[in-house]
Amino acid sequence: MSAVIWGAMRCALLGNAGISRTLCAPVSAGVMSFSREFAKAAKKEIAPQVGKIKRPKTPYIIFTMEARASVISDKPTITFGEISKELGKRWKAMSDAQKAPYVKLSEVEKEQWLKLKEK
Repeated sequence: MSAVIWGAMRCALLGNAGISRTLCAPVSAGVMSFSREFAKAAKKEIAPQVGKIKRPKTPYIIFTMEARASVISDKPTITFGEISKELGKRWKAMSDAQKAPYVKLSEVEKEQWLKLKEK
């Protein structure tokens, strides 16, 4: 399939989704990838909303943020999926008393979030 035809097909598909026409520029001959304009427009669409208040972290997320570095230092060749599995195992092995500091931090974050949300 030629690059011009591919660009036209992409334009037709993306144009129906309400995406700007700059995304429909034909790609260079023989290359079936998105153009620079598409990449720039995608960054603008994905940009975080200004002033949006992030939700509070759960106790597990706070734990993973702290423990991830130790898992990686213990096993430097570990993959991303294996890191998550290891963190899950460690979290399940913890008692409620060991989880308490993370629960407390999560509650503090939730209170701050509720105050900000009310404004």
